[in-house]
Amino acid sequence: MSLLLLALGSAWAEPPAEARTAGVPADVQPEPSEPVTGVTFFALAQTKVTASNVVTTNPFFDGQVVGTLGGTSGVEVSDEDTSIFAEQRAAAFLGYRPALLDGKAGLNTAFEVDFAWGDASYGIGGNTGGGFGGDQVNLQTRRLNADFQSELAGHEQTTVVGLQWLGDGVAMPTDGLDAVFRSGGRGTVFASEAAGVTVYGRGERVDYRLAGATLVENASATSDDVGLLMADLQIASDWRSSIGVHAWSLVDRSGGTGGALGVGPASALAELQGASSLDIGPTDATLGWLGADAGFNADLRRGDVGAHGVVIGNVGTLVPETGPELAVRGVLADIEGRWRYQPGAGSVLRGEVLYVSGDDPRDATYTGFITGNSYGAVGAVHATHGTLLLHPDLLSINRQVSQTGDVAAGGRGQLSLTGSLGYDPIPDRLTVQVGGGHAAYGGGTSAQELNARVIAQPLLFLRTGLSGAYLARPDEDAWIVYASLDWLVI
Repeated sequence: MSLLLLALGSAWAEPPAEARTAGVPADVQPEPSEPVTGVTFFALAQTKVTASNVVTTNPFFDGQVVGTLGGTSGVEVSDEDTSIFAEQRAAAFLGYRPALLDGKAGLNTAFEVDFAWGDASYGIGGNTGGGFGGDQVNLQTRRLNADFQSELAGHEQTTVVGLQWLGDGVAMPTDGLDAVFRSGGRGTVFASEAAGVTVYGRGERVDYRLAGATLVENASATSDDVGLLMADLQIASDWRSSIGVHAWSLVDRSGGTGGALGVGPASALAELQGASSLDIGPTDATLGWLGADAGFNADLRRGDVGAHGVVIGNVGTLVPETGPELAVRGVLADIEGRWRYQPGAGSVLRGEVLYVSGDDPRDATYTGFITGNSYGAVGAVHATHGTLLLHPDLLSINRQVSQTGDVAAGGRGQLSLTGSLGYDPIPDRLTVQVGGGHAAYGGGTSAQELNARVIAQPLLFLRTGLSGAYLARPDEDAWIVYASLDWLVI
């Protein structure tokens, strides 16, 4: 469930093979690198020890828990009990590019094993196997695809076929965390894996993506599936500024059928994750998202100040088996600014505002917002907020539970303000950070969080830290403290 894993593959590894040289004179551009061939490998190993008054009450969801506090996953805040547990994950990413093809084609895979220490052994079920004796089938396939490089019409293309990363912008996972979550829709609408075909185009000033994916395949001879088409265009207006436009279309003819919890805006899956909450029974849907984003030095690579913002409209129609059709008219807007005020990757002041429209049950139109969390677990995650319990935690392994599981906030909508201030006593080696956030939801409720972290990097690509947060809620308050160890093995 960790966003580090879901999203990135190689986000902490080497930068993209091609240097981005838009606007750089030809006589000072770097020499092209030799094609990458042969076997590549890296892995992400995570260990996390947690203490919290957030407790699991449903044994069926104890191995892997997602959703909202007090929601249908059975995770609640307790005044009497303290949950103490350790989790572990190892994820391996492998690729092979034959020298015979001069690196122009490759096969890519990613596999994951994760569990909590002491979880069941010699049994069945996912995200277990940490009990005495081990021997549990808990291997998960994250990616399995082939990619092909080409050069047509004066620019480069990468075509990816198979199970792959599916985000909401032009960025590929190898472009890094900032590129994925500080461009396009920032991961708030789609951020997971899906099987399909994607073409990424890279030009001097123009990048694009064309993608088609099958999200749900029911009976193969029947039109009862869920398909997604995506088109994205990003233009570099100068050497550190860009604007983008996005158009995505989803056709759902599943009638809410797919998986153990169903799929779609009216499914138990959506309710579990705090996505759209509609009590209208089995439903088909035709949905679209139209958006635009703009960024200025969003990754902080070309200066000490950066910003990014996006606005996305959600339109469409829901068609229940019984009852009238329901129009969809929702909107999401997010803007973030950052300032690195002194040397060190952690010495950053950050602020972000997120607005998502909420539904008015008295209106015949659904004015909430629908995300990929209605079709997969986890299908979308707001990643840049920096909170631990108010929004989903970036470093979650098996238990990704928060006050606001999905940006739609259960269809109520929200206005969220989050921020943090970090300081590196030892630049790029030791970071101390404080932060927090406030979220106001439709219906007049709100929640607030204060948090703090100490993060050290004793070795290259090895990060350890201590994090804690206190969440003030409308009913019981929640708290969490955890120690984490994250190692990128390359």
